[in-house]
Order: sequence, then structure tokens, then C-alpha cells
Amino acid sequence: LVDRDATGESECDSSLDAAGGWSRECSFWWHLTWSEEIKAATLRFHDKSSDKELISINVLEFAAAIITYAGMSLYYRLHPDPSNPFPVALIWIDNVSAESWCIKGCKKTTWLRSFSAKSRAALGHYNNIIHRESRRSSETKSARTRKSRIVHYLRFCNQAEIEDPCMEHEPIHARHLLLAYYVIHLIEGNTIKSLRIKHNTLRGYLNSAISLHVARELPDPSEPSFLKEDLISPLLQAVQSYEKVTKRKEMITDSMVATMLKLTSLSAPHSLEAAILDWILLGRFTGFRRSEWCQDKPGIEMTEVTIAQPTPEPKAFLASDFTFFDSSGNRIYDMSPSHVKNVDVVKIRWRFQKNKDNGQVIPYRRDYDRPTVCPVLAATRIFLRSQALQVPPNEPIAVFASSSSSCQYKHIRASQVVKFLRRSAQLTFKLKPTDKALDNWTCHSIRVTAANLLHRANMSDSYIQTRLRWKSNTFLMYLRNTFYSADQHTEAMKISNKNLPHIPTLDGSRYRSLEDHEVIYSAHSVMAVAA
Repeated sequence: LVDRDATGESECDSSLDAAGGWSRECSFWWHLTWSEEIKAATLRFHDKSSDKELISINVLEFAAAIITYAGMSLYYRLHPDPSNPFPVALIWIDNVSAESWCIKGCKKTTWLRSFSAKSRAALGHYNNIIHRESRRSSETKSARTRKSRIVHYLRFCNQAEIEDPCMEHEPIHARHLLLAYYVIHLIEGNTIKSLRIKHNTLRGYLNSAISLHVARELPDPSEPSFLKEDLISPLLQAVQSYEKVTKRKEMITDSMVATMLKLTSLSAPHSLEAAILDWILLGRFTGFRRSEWCQDKPGIEMTEVTIAQPTPEPKAFLASDFTFFDSSGNRIYDMSPSHVKNVDVVKIRWRFQKNKDNGQVIPYRRDYDRPTVCPVLAATRIFLRSQALQVPPNEPIAVFASSSSSCQYKHIRASQVVKFLRRSAQLTFKLKPTDKALDNWTCHSIRVTAANLLHRANMSDSYIQTRLRWKSNTFLMYLRNTFYSADQHTEAMKISNKNLPHIPTLDGSRYRSLEDHEVIYSAHSVMAVAA
């Protein structure tokens, strides 16, 4: 086959409800709502992909491509061009399987028409083998991957309204900057499968984009020797550095919190999911350790008997560890609905700590701009839940309503928290239930998240260590690159300055210097490109 420029282009897409497409060159657009029979056969109603009645999204994407191709074919039949008797249609599809089926369909030979219908049915198996082996020999998997990544880069350029993806007539520094934007775009999870990728895969995406420049015999815009300032290498190195940290626990990203809010939106206020979410929302600010709030096994974890502490006590927070105040600093003793609305500050007491600073009290202020993630409102719900479920004053208040218990409640277990975190991560990042990456979300992820949110707010290491009650600087291994910890929900979920108080630190510093990749990120206003 001879490579030719497309006579016309079109785009199409499909969901489980409808499909549509358009072509400017061919002057048409179309939209089709799938029938109720088709909708009922989709993944929305069939949990298992092995279900024979299932109509996968791949099939619906393929159908959209066929309809779009039919529209282009009709246009060229109605508007023949004598100078171009064999027009080429380029259809943009965002589904690998549908793309593969389209290519296979276009390459099918017309020779089989010489055989009868019965003969074609009998010989069809051999024909499929011929096509399969022919494709394998003409195009390797790596070549198909490279093509998909090139298309992905072209879409990025199209969405950014860059007409020439190589910017051939612009200075090499401008071309380098475009690639740096593309790298950030990828790091933030805007990949072909909308998943975060590792350093080597990130390199592969970049090399595919660079190959377009090489094909035009243009200099490599990522080569540092051609540049006054290398913007790409620090970005790649930041990703690589984080990957080298062993046994790290993942933070709870803003997107995961958004998923949790959706999961619990219809849950009862005292349900297990709602209760866990409240502790996570509060933990994003406090950096709770597991033993400080939930239970590792059935029963209540108690302190060990010592000379200083002869009577065992629950390690986790009691109702008396939470005290509430209004905006004037007056303590609120009556937590009835008429007074709850006036809560402005919650002071939390750590009766027992790993750093031995027992009895420490830390205040947290209400965030009126972001009520859905406000730590004070979460603490208020936790306290009121324990009162509604009649938790005794000498028992931990991390509880949820349970009809199977002899009393009205059960204490939250660490295993339940881990299950909730991993389910949220799986839904957010589209991971398989068996993906080993899910193991990196544990109860400690709450503490890791608190450290990362302060890091993202440019607070110094000593500030994070002091604010989150760390005895050493071991937390440094958990700090993620800021473009990993941030995403589309960042503004709605960042820490308010009200909860970034001035506190004495070991080295006297409050803010930290920007890292190399952050300097690049902040110095150049990244183009807003849709995923």
C-alpha cells in the first residue's frame, strides 16, 4: 500500500447510551441513541465480560465507525472528484479494538466473492488465519503501539489547536516547550487508557512524538545540546526518582476523594462507608495513625500496663478527645442541631502518641469555602454519630451503625478501611481487582496523604514533621511529585490557609523551595487540554 494524505477526516465516539460522529470535509454530523435492547445488553446490566449476551463498548465503537464511514462513502459518491477517483477517508477512533477491526475490514480481499456463500462459510476459518498471520508479519505489536501513541500526540495537538504537531517553522525552543507540555499532560494521567504510567512508558510516548520530527528530518527537540534550558529532563527525572522508592504507600488523591464522595452520596449517614469517609476527610488534615482511631482486630485495642499507666485505656480517640468551639472561642457543650451550626473550631487531643508527646492538643478550623472536605464538619459528624449510636464515653468513637450487633454499633476495623480505599482506587484509576498496585493503599495512606497535601501547599519538611507529629524525617519517602498529588479536583480540595497555622519548627522554616519540575510547571502556564 502507498501512504496517501486523507481526502477527508471524521471523528466518532460511542457510549453505552448513544453514539455520534461528524466530518467537516464531508459536511455531515450524526447522532444515534441506542435502542433499549442494546442498552440492556451492555456492561451496565452485565457484570461479567464472559456473558454471551453482553454487547461490549468495543462493538459499539466499531458500529460508530461503520456509520461514520458510510456517511463519508455516501458523500464521495454524491460528489465525485475526477482528479481523485479513489478518495481516502481518515476516521479518528479512540478504541483500539474498533480500530483493529476497521483495518482488518478494509484489507479483506474481494477474491472470496468468486466462491459460493456455502464455500465461503466452509473456508472462512482458513481465511481468518491468512489475515491474522499476514497482519503479524506486516506489523509488529510494538509498531502498532507506536502508531497509537503518535495518534495520541496528534490528538493532544489538535485539542491544543496546534496545526503543525512539529511546529516546523517555529524555533526549536518552542517545539521543546510543546513536548514538555505533552509530558506533563501524560504524567497527570492523560494517556491512551487514562492511567498513570511509569518512566519507561512515559519515555515511549515521548519518543513516538519525537519520531514525527525525525521523519521530517528535523532536529530532535528534546536534545539538551540544542537548548538553552532543558524542560523535559527534570520532569522525567522526577517520575523516575519517585519510582525508586521501595515499599511506598500511595496517597489518597483528590480524584479518589471525589470517587468516595460519589460512592457515599446515597449511603445512610451512619453507614460504614459514610463513617470511614468522615475519618478520611479529617485524616487528610490530622495525619492519623491507624491505632489512633480504628481497630486492627475484633475488640478494642488497649494500652499496655506500666508503672506510669497502671490502668489500660483505649488507644483510639474517645468522645472526650474532641472539643468544639464557636468563632468567638467559646466552647460548645450542647451539640444539638441549633448549636452545631455555630461550630468553627475542633480541638483534638492525642492521649497517646508514637512520639511520646501524649496529651497534645491541635486545633483545626472550619473551611466555609469547601464544606464537602471540611475537617471540622467531618469531626462534627463523627462526634454526633457516636452520640446517636450511644457509644459509651470509655469506648472509641470510630463506629458505624450495625443491626447485627448486640448494641447499635460496631467499631471500624482496619481491614474495612483498606477495602474501602482499594475499591475507590480501583474505580478511580480503572484498575483490575487483581492489580498489585492496589496493595499500596492501606490505613497508612491517610497519613501519607496529609504529608503530601502540606507538601503540595509548599510547606517545609520541618513544618510537615512538626504539624503531623513525626519524630523523624521518614515521611520524606512518601512525598509524591506535586503533579502526581494534584489533579482536576485540586482547587476544590486543597488545604485552606486557616489550617496552615504558624508553628515553631526544628529549623525555623515554614515554606520550602520549589523542586526542579515545579519550577518548570509554575514558570510556564500549561495549556488547558482536555483529557
